Amino acid sequence: MGYLKGILHANLTIAPGDEAIEQAHRFYVDLLGLGVLDRPPETDNFTPGFWLDCGNGQQIHISSEPHPETYNGPSKRHTAFQVSNLAGLKAALEAAGVEVQVQDQQFAGMSRIFARDPWGNGLELVEYF
Repeated sequence: MGYLKGILHANLTIAPGDEAIEQAHRFYVDLLGLGVLDRPPETDNFTPGFWLDCGNGQQIHISSEPHPETYNGPSKRHTAFQVSNLAGLKAALEAAGVEVQVQDQQFAGMSRIFARDPWGNGLELVEYF
């Protein structure tokens, strides 16, 4: 019997400051369509950020740290999201100036693309068919 029951949230780091919070909101809420959740004020020792609803009780937590692009950008670490209308999402990302990568390696029953948010957090976007 395993101890883990599922994933509750993943934490993605952005730069500090109000401008970064606004940019992250535009990226994750306006572009990707995630809903904003209530976040306790004392979270992360009062570091600015916000929480996002991914459905089915799963969340993304956005928190700020100095210079996240220095460790996010070069990393292969990524968070994978199941999406609907991958072609539409790809077009929306590209229209917003986000570089989208389509790898040759695909798996049966799914299509996937990769992108990075403005701070280099890796995102795998997967649609099952």
